[in-house]
Amino acid sequence: MSLARLSAIHCFVPITEIVGFESRTRFTSPEMEAEREQMSKTAIVDLLGKQGIEPDAVRVLRGTPSAILPRFVADEAVDLLVMGALSRGRIAELIIGTTAADVLDSAECDLLVVKPPEFSGIVAEHLRPEPLTARCHPI
Repeated sequence: MSLARLSAIHCFVPITEIVGFESRTRFTSPEMEAEREQMSKTAIVDLLGKQGIEPDAVRVLRGTPSAILPRFVADEAVDLLVMGALSRGRIAELIIGTTAADVLDSAECDLLVVKPPEFSGIVAEHLRPEPLTARCHPI
């Protein structure tokens, strides 16, 4: 029997991948990006260290989750990917966020999406008091 190995991944998306080409020099520089990346690594290691996760298990990978995570899953032979998902209140994304949906479509492993504790309250606000069929009139 082999033991499970935990890897905690944080995807660092450089500003240069977010803003348009013509605006890049106004928002960032290579030095600023390197500093942001190091700050992200330090913050993630500190946060997860409080939960007992060793720094060696933490990786900060450069790129979007939908691009990075499926590659990581394939390269590391991951069996289960657990990822957090935020709900920003848009009804279309109440069940699963767009990033999680993109990863679900392309990662070749089981995926567990964990929503924040307040998620159930958000869903409850959008539930109908009666099923859709109750509004239908017979012909």
